[in-house]
Amino acid sequence: MATFIYKGLKAGSGEVEGRISAADEVDALRQLEAQSISAFQIREARLADRRYDRNKARPQDRFRFMRQLAMLLRAGSPLLSAFETIGGDEPCRELAETADEIRRALRSGTRLSAAMKQSLRGFPDYVPRLVELGEATGDLPRALNDIAGQMEQDLRAAAEVRNALAYPSFLAVMGVIAVLFIFLFVVPRFATLLGDDRSQLPGFSRVVIETGVWRGGVTILMRGMLEAWGDTERRVWVADSFEGLPAPNVEAYPDDAGHDMSGVSTLM
Repeated sequence: MATFIYKGLKAGSGEVEGRISAADEVDALRQLEAQSISAFQIREARLADRRYDRNKARPQDRFRFMRQLAMLLRAGSPLLSAFETIGGDEPCRELAETADEIRRALRSGTRLSAAMKQSLRGFPDYVPRLVELGEATGDLPRALNDIAGQMEQDLRAAAEVRNALAYPSFLAVMGVIAVLFIFLFVVPRFATLLGDDRSQLPGFSRVVIETGVWRGGVTILMRGMLEAWGDTERRVWVADSFEGLPAPNVEAYPDDAGHDMSGVSTLM
């Protein structure tokens, strides 16, 4: 069965359009005449004419595809009809095109295992091999059902791994954020309290302090890069305070009144 898109005239209703399933175009016209529809345009529906929920298949979509195929074959549906049914109802463009490719390959005389090996993309490697085993034993529906069961177990195992890694990943991200906060904001405050002479500190402590005040060194590196590239037109201004902020000059800058931050570095 194929799907045809038609436009026509119906007595008492005017122009109508829609879709109809038929064996061929002649059968479709016969069905439309039985519904008192005079078709003036009819063509077989293509995959591009359909609207899909998504273009790329997810692992859940592939499992559903295989489960539906197994159920249709266990119910006694012919192989070609099963793929036509799946392709017609499939909400994913990639799997609908896959079903159509396999159906065309089967019509040309290709074995199902060979057609799946050529057309299935993103499915586990064991799918074509188990289908070939089902063809050899004459129990293809059971083989497809086993494949769907294995794919379901794979999905469940992947979900359990994601759930198990969620909390450790959250802790790792928060730990990195905490370390960055300490090195960027806390360590420089202690560096100003210790002054320039840090020779008496333990080695690891000196490494932590020097890492926390890396911004001054980066500024020097930036200035050196400008000089290395011959950029002499750009003026670089760097301001730093090793003894805290100065008291505000209210007479020169009235807006600074009430904002005395000169003791912040000592308090921190």
